[in-house]
Amino acid sequence: MARSLFMIMGMAIALGMVGTVFAAESKPIEQLPGDVVRWSTTWMEIPNQMVQVSRDEGPVSGLLWGPAKGTALMIRSTTAALWEMVRPEQRAVPP
Repeated sequence: MARSLFMIMGMAIALGMVGTVFAAESKPIEQLPGDVVRWSTTWMEIPNQMVQVSRDEGPVSGLLWGPAKGTALMIRSTTAALWEMVRPEQRAVPP
């Protein structure tokens, strides 16, 4: 069950990345699926940081400091993803 869930999440992330490869040439509505995938996977920062801190500093630090660090990175990633979704297109204005 968990394996199939990770496979589905991996496929969703991969499909989202394919759309963002051509993001520079596409319209904002075409970038939306990739941005939504990026935004919806920001929650994975919390368990990721718990594992990283556990490896670096030990399991107790991973349980105590990992969620705090993961939450901070999740907020940063969410803010960046939302900004990418709503920002106006940056084009040079001819003189």
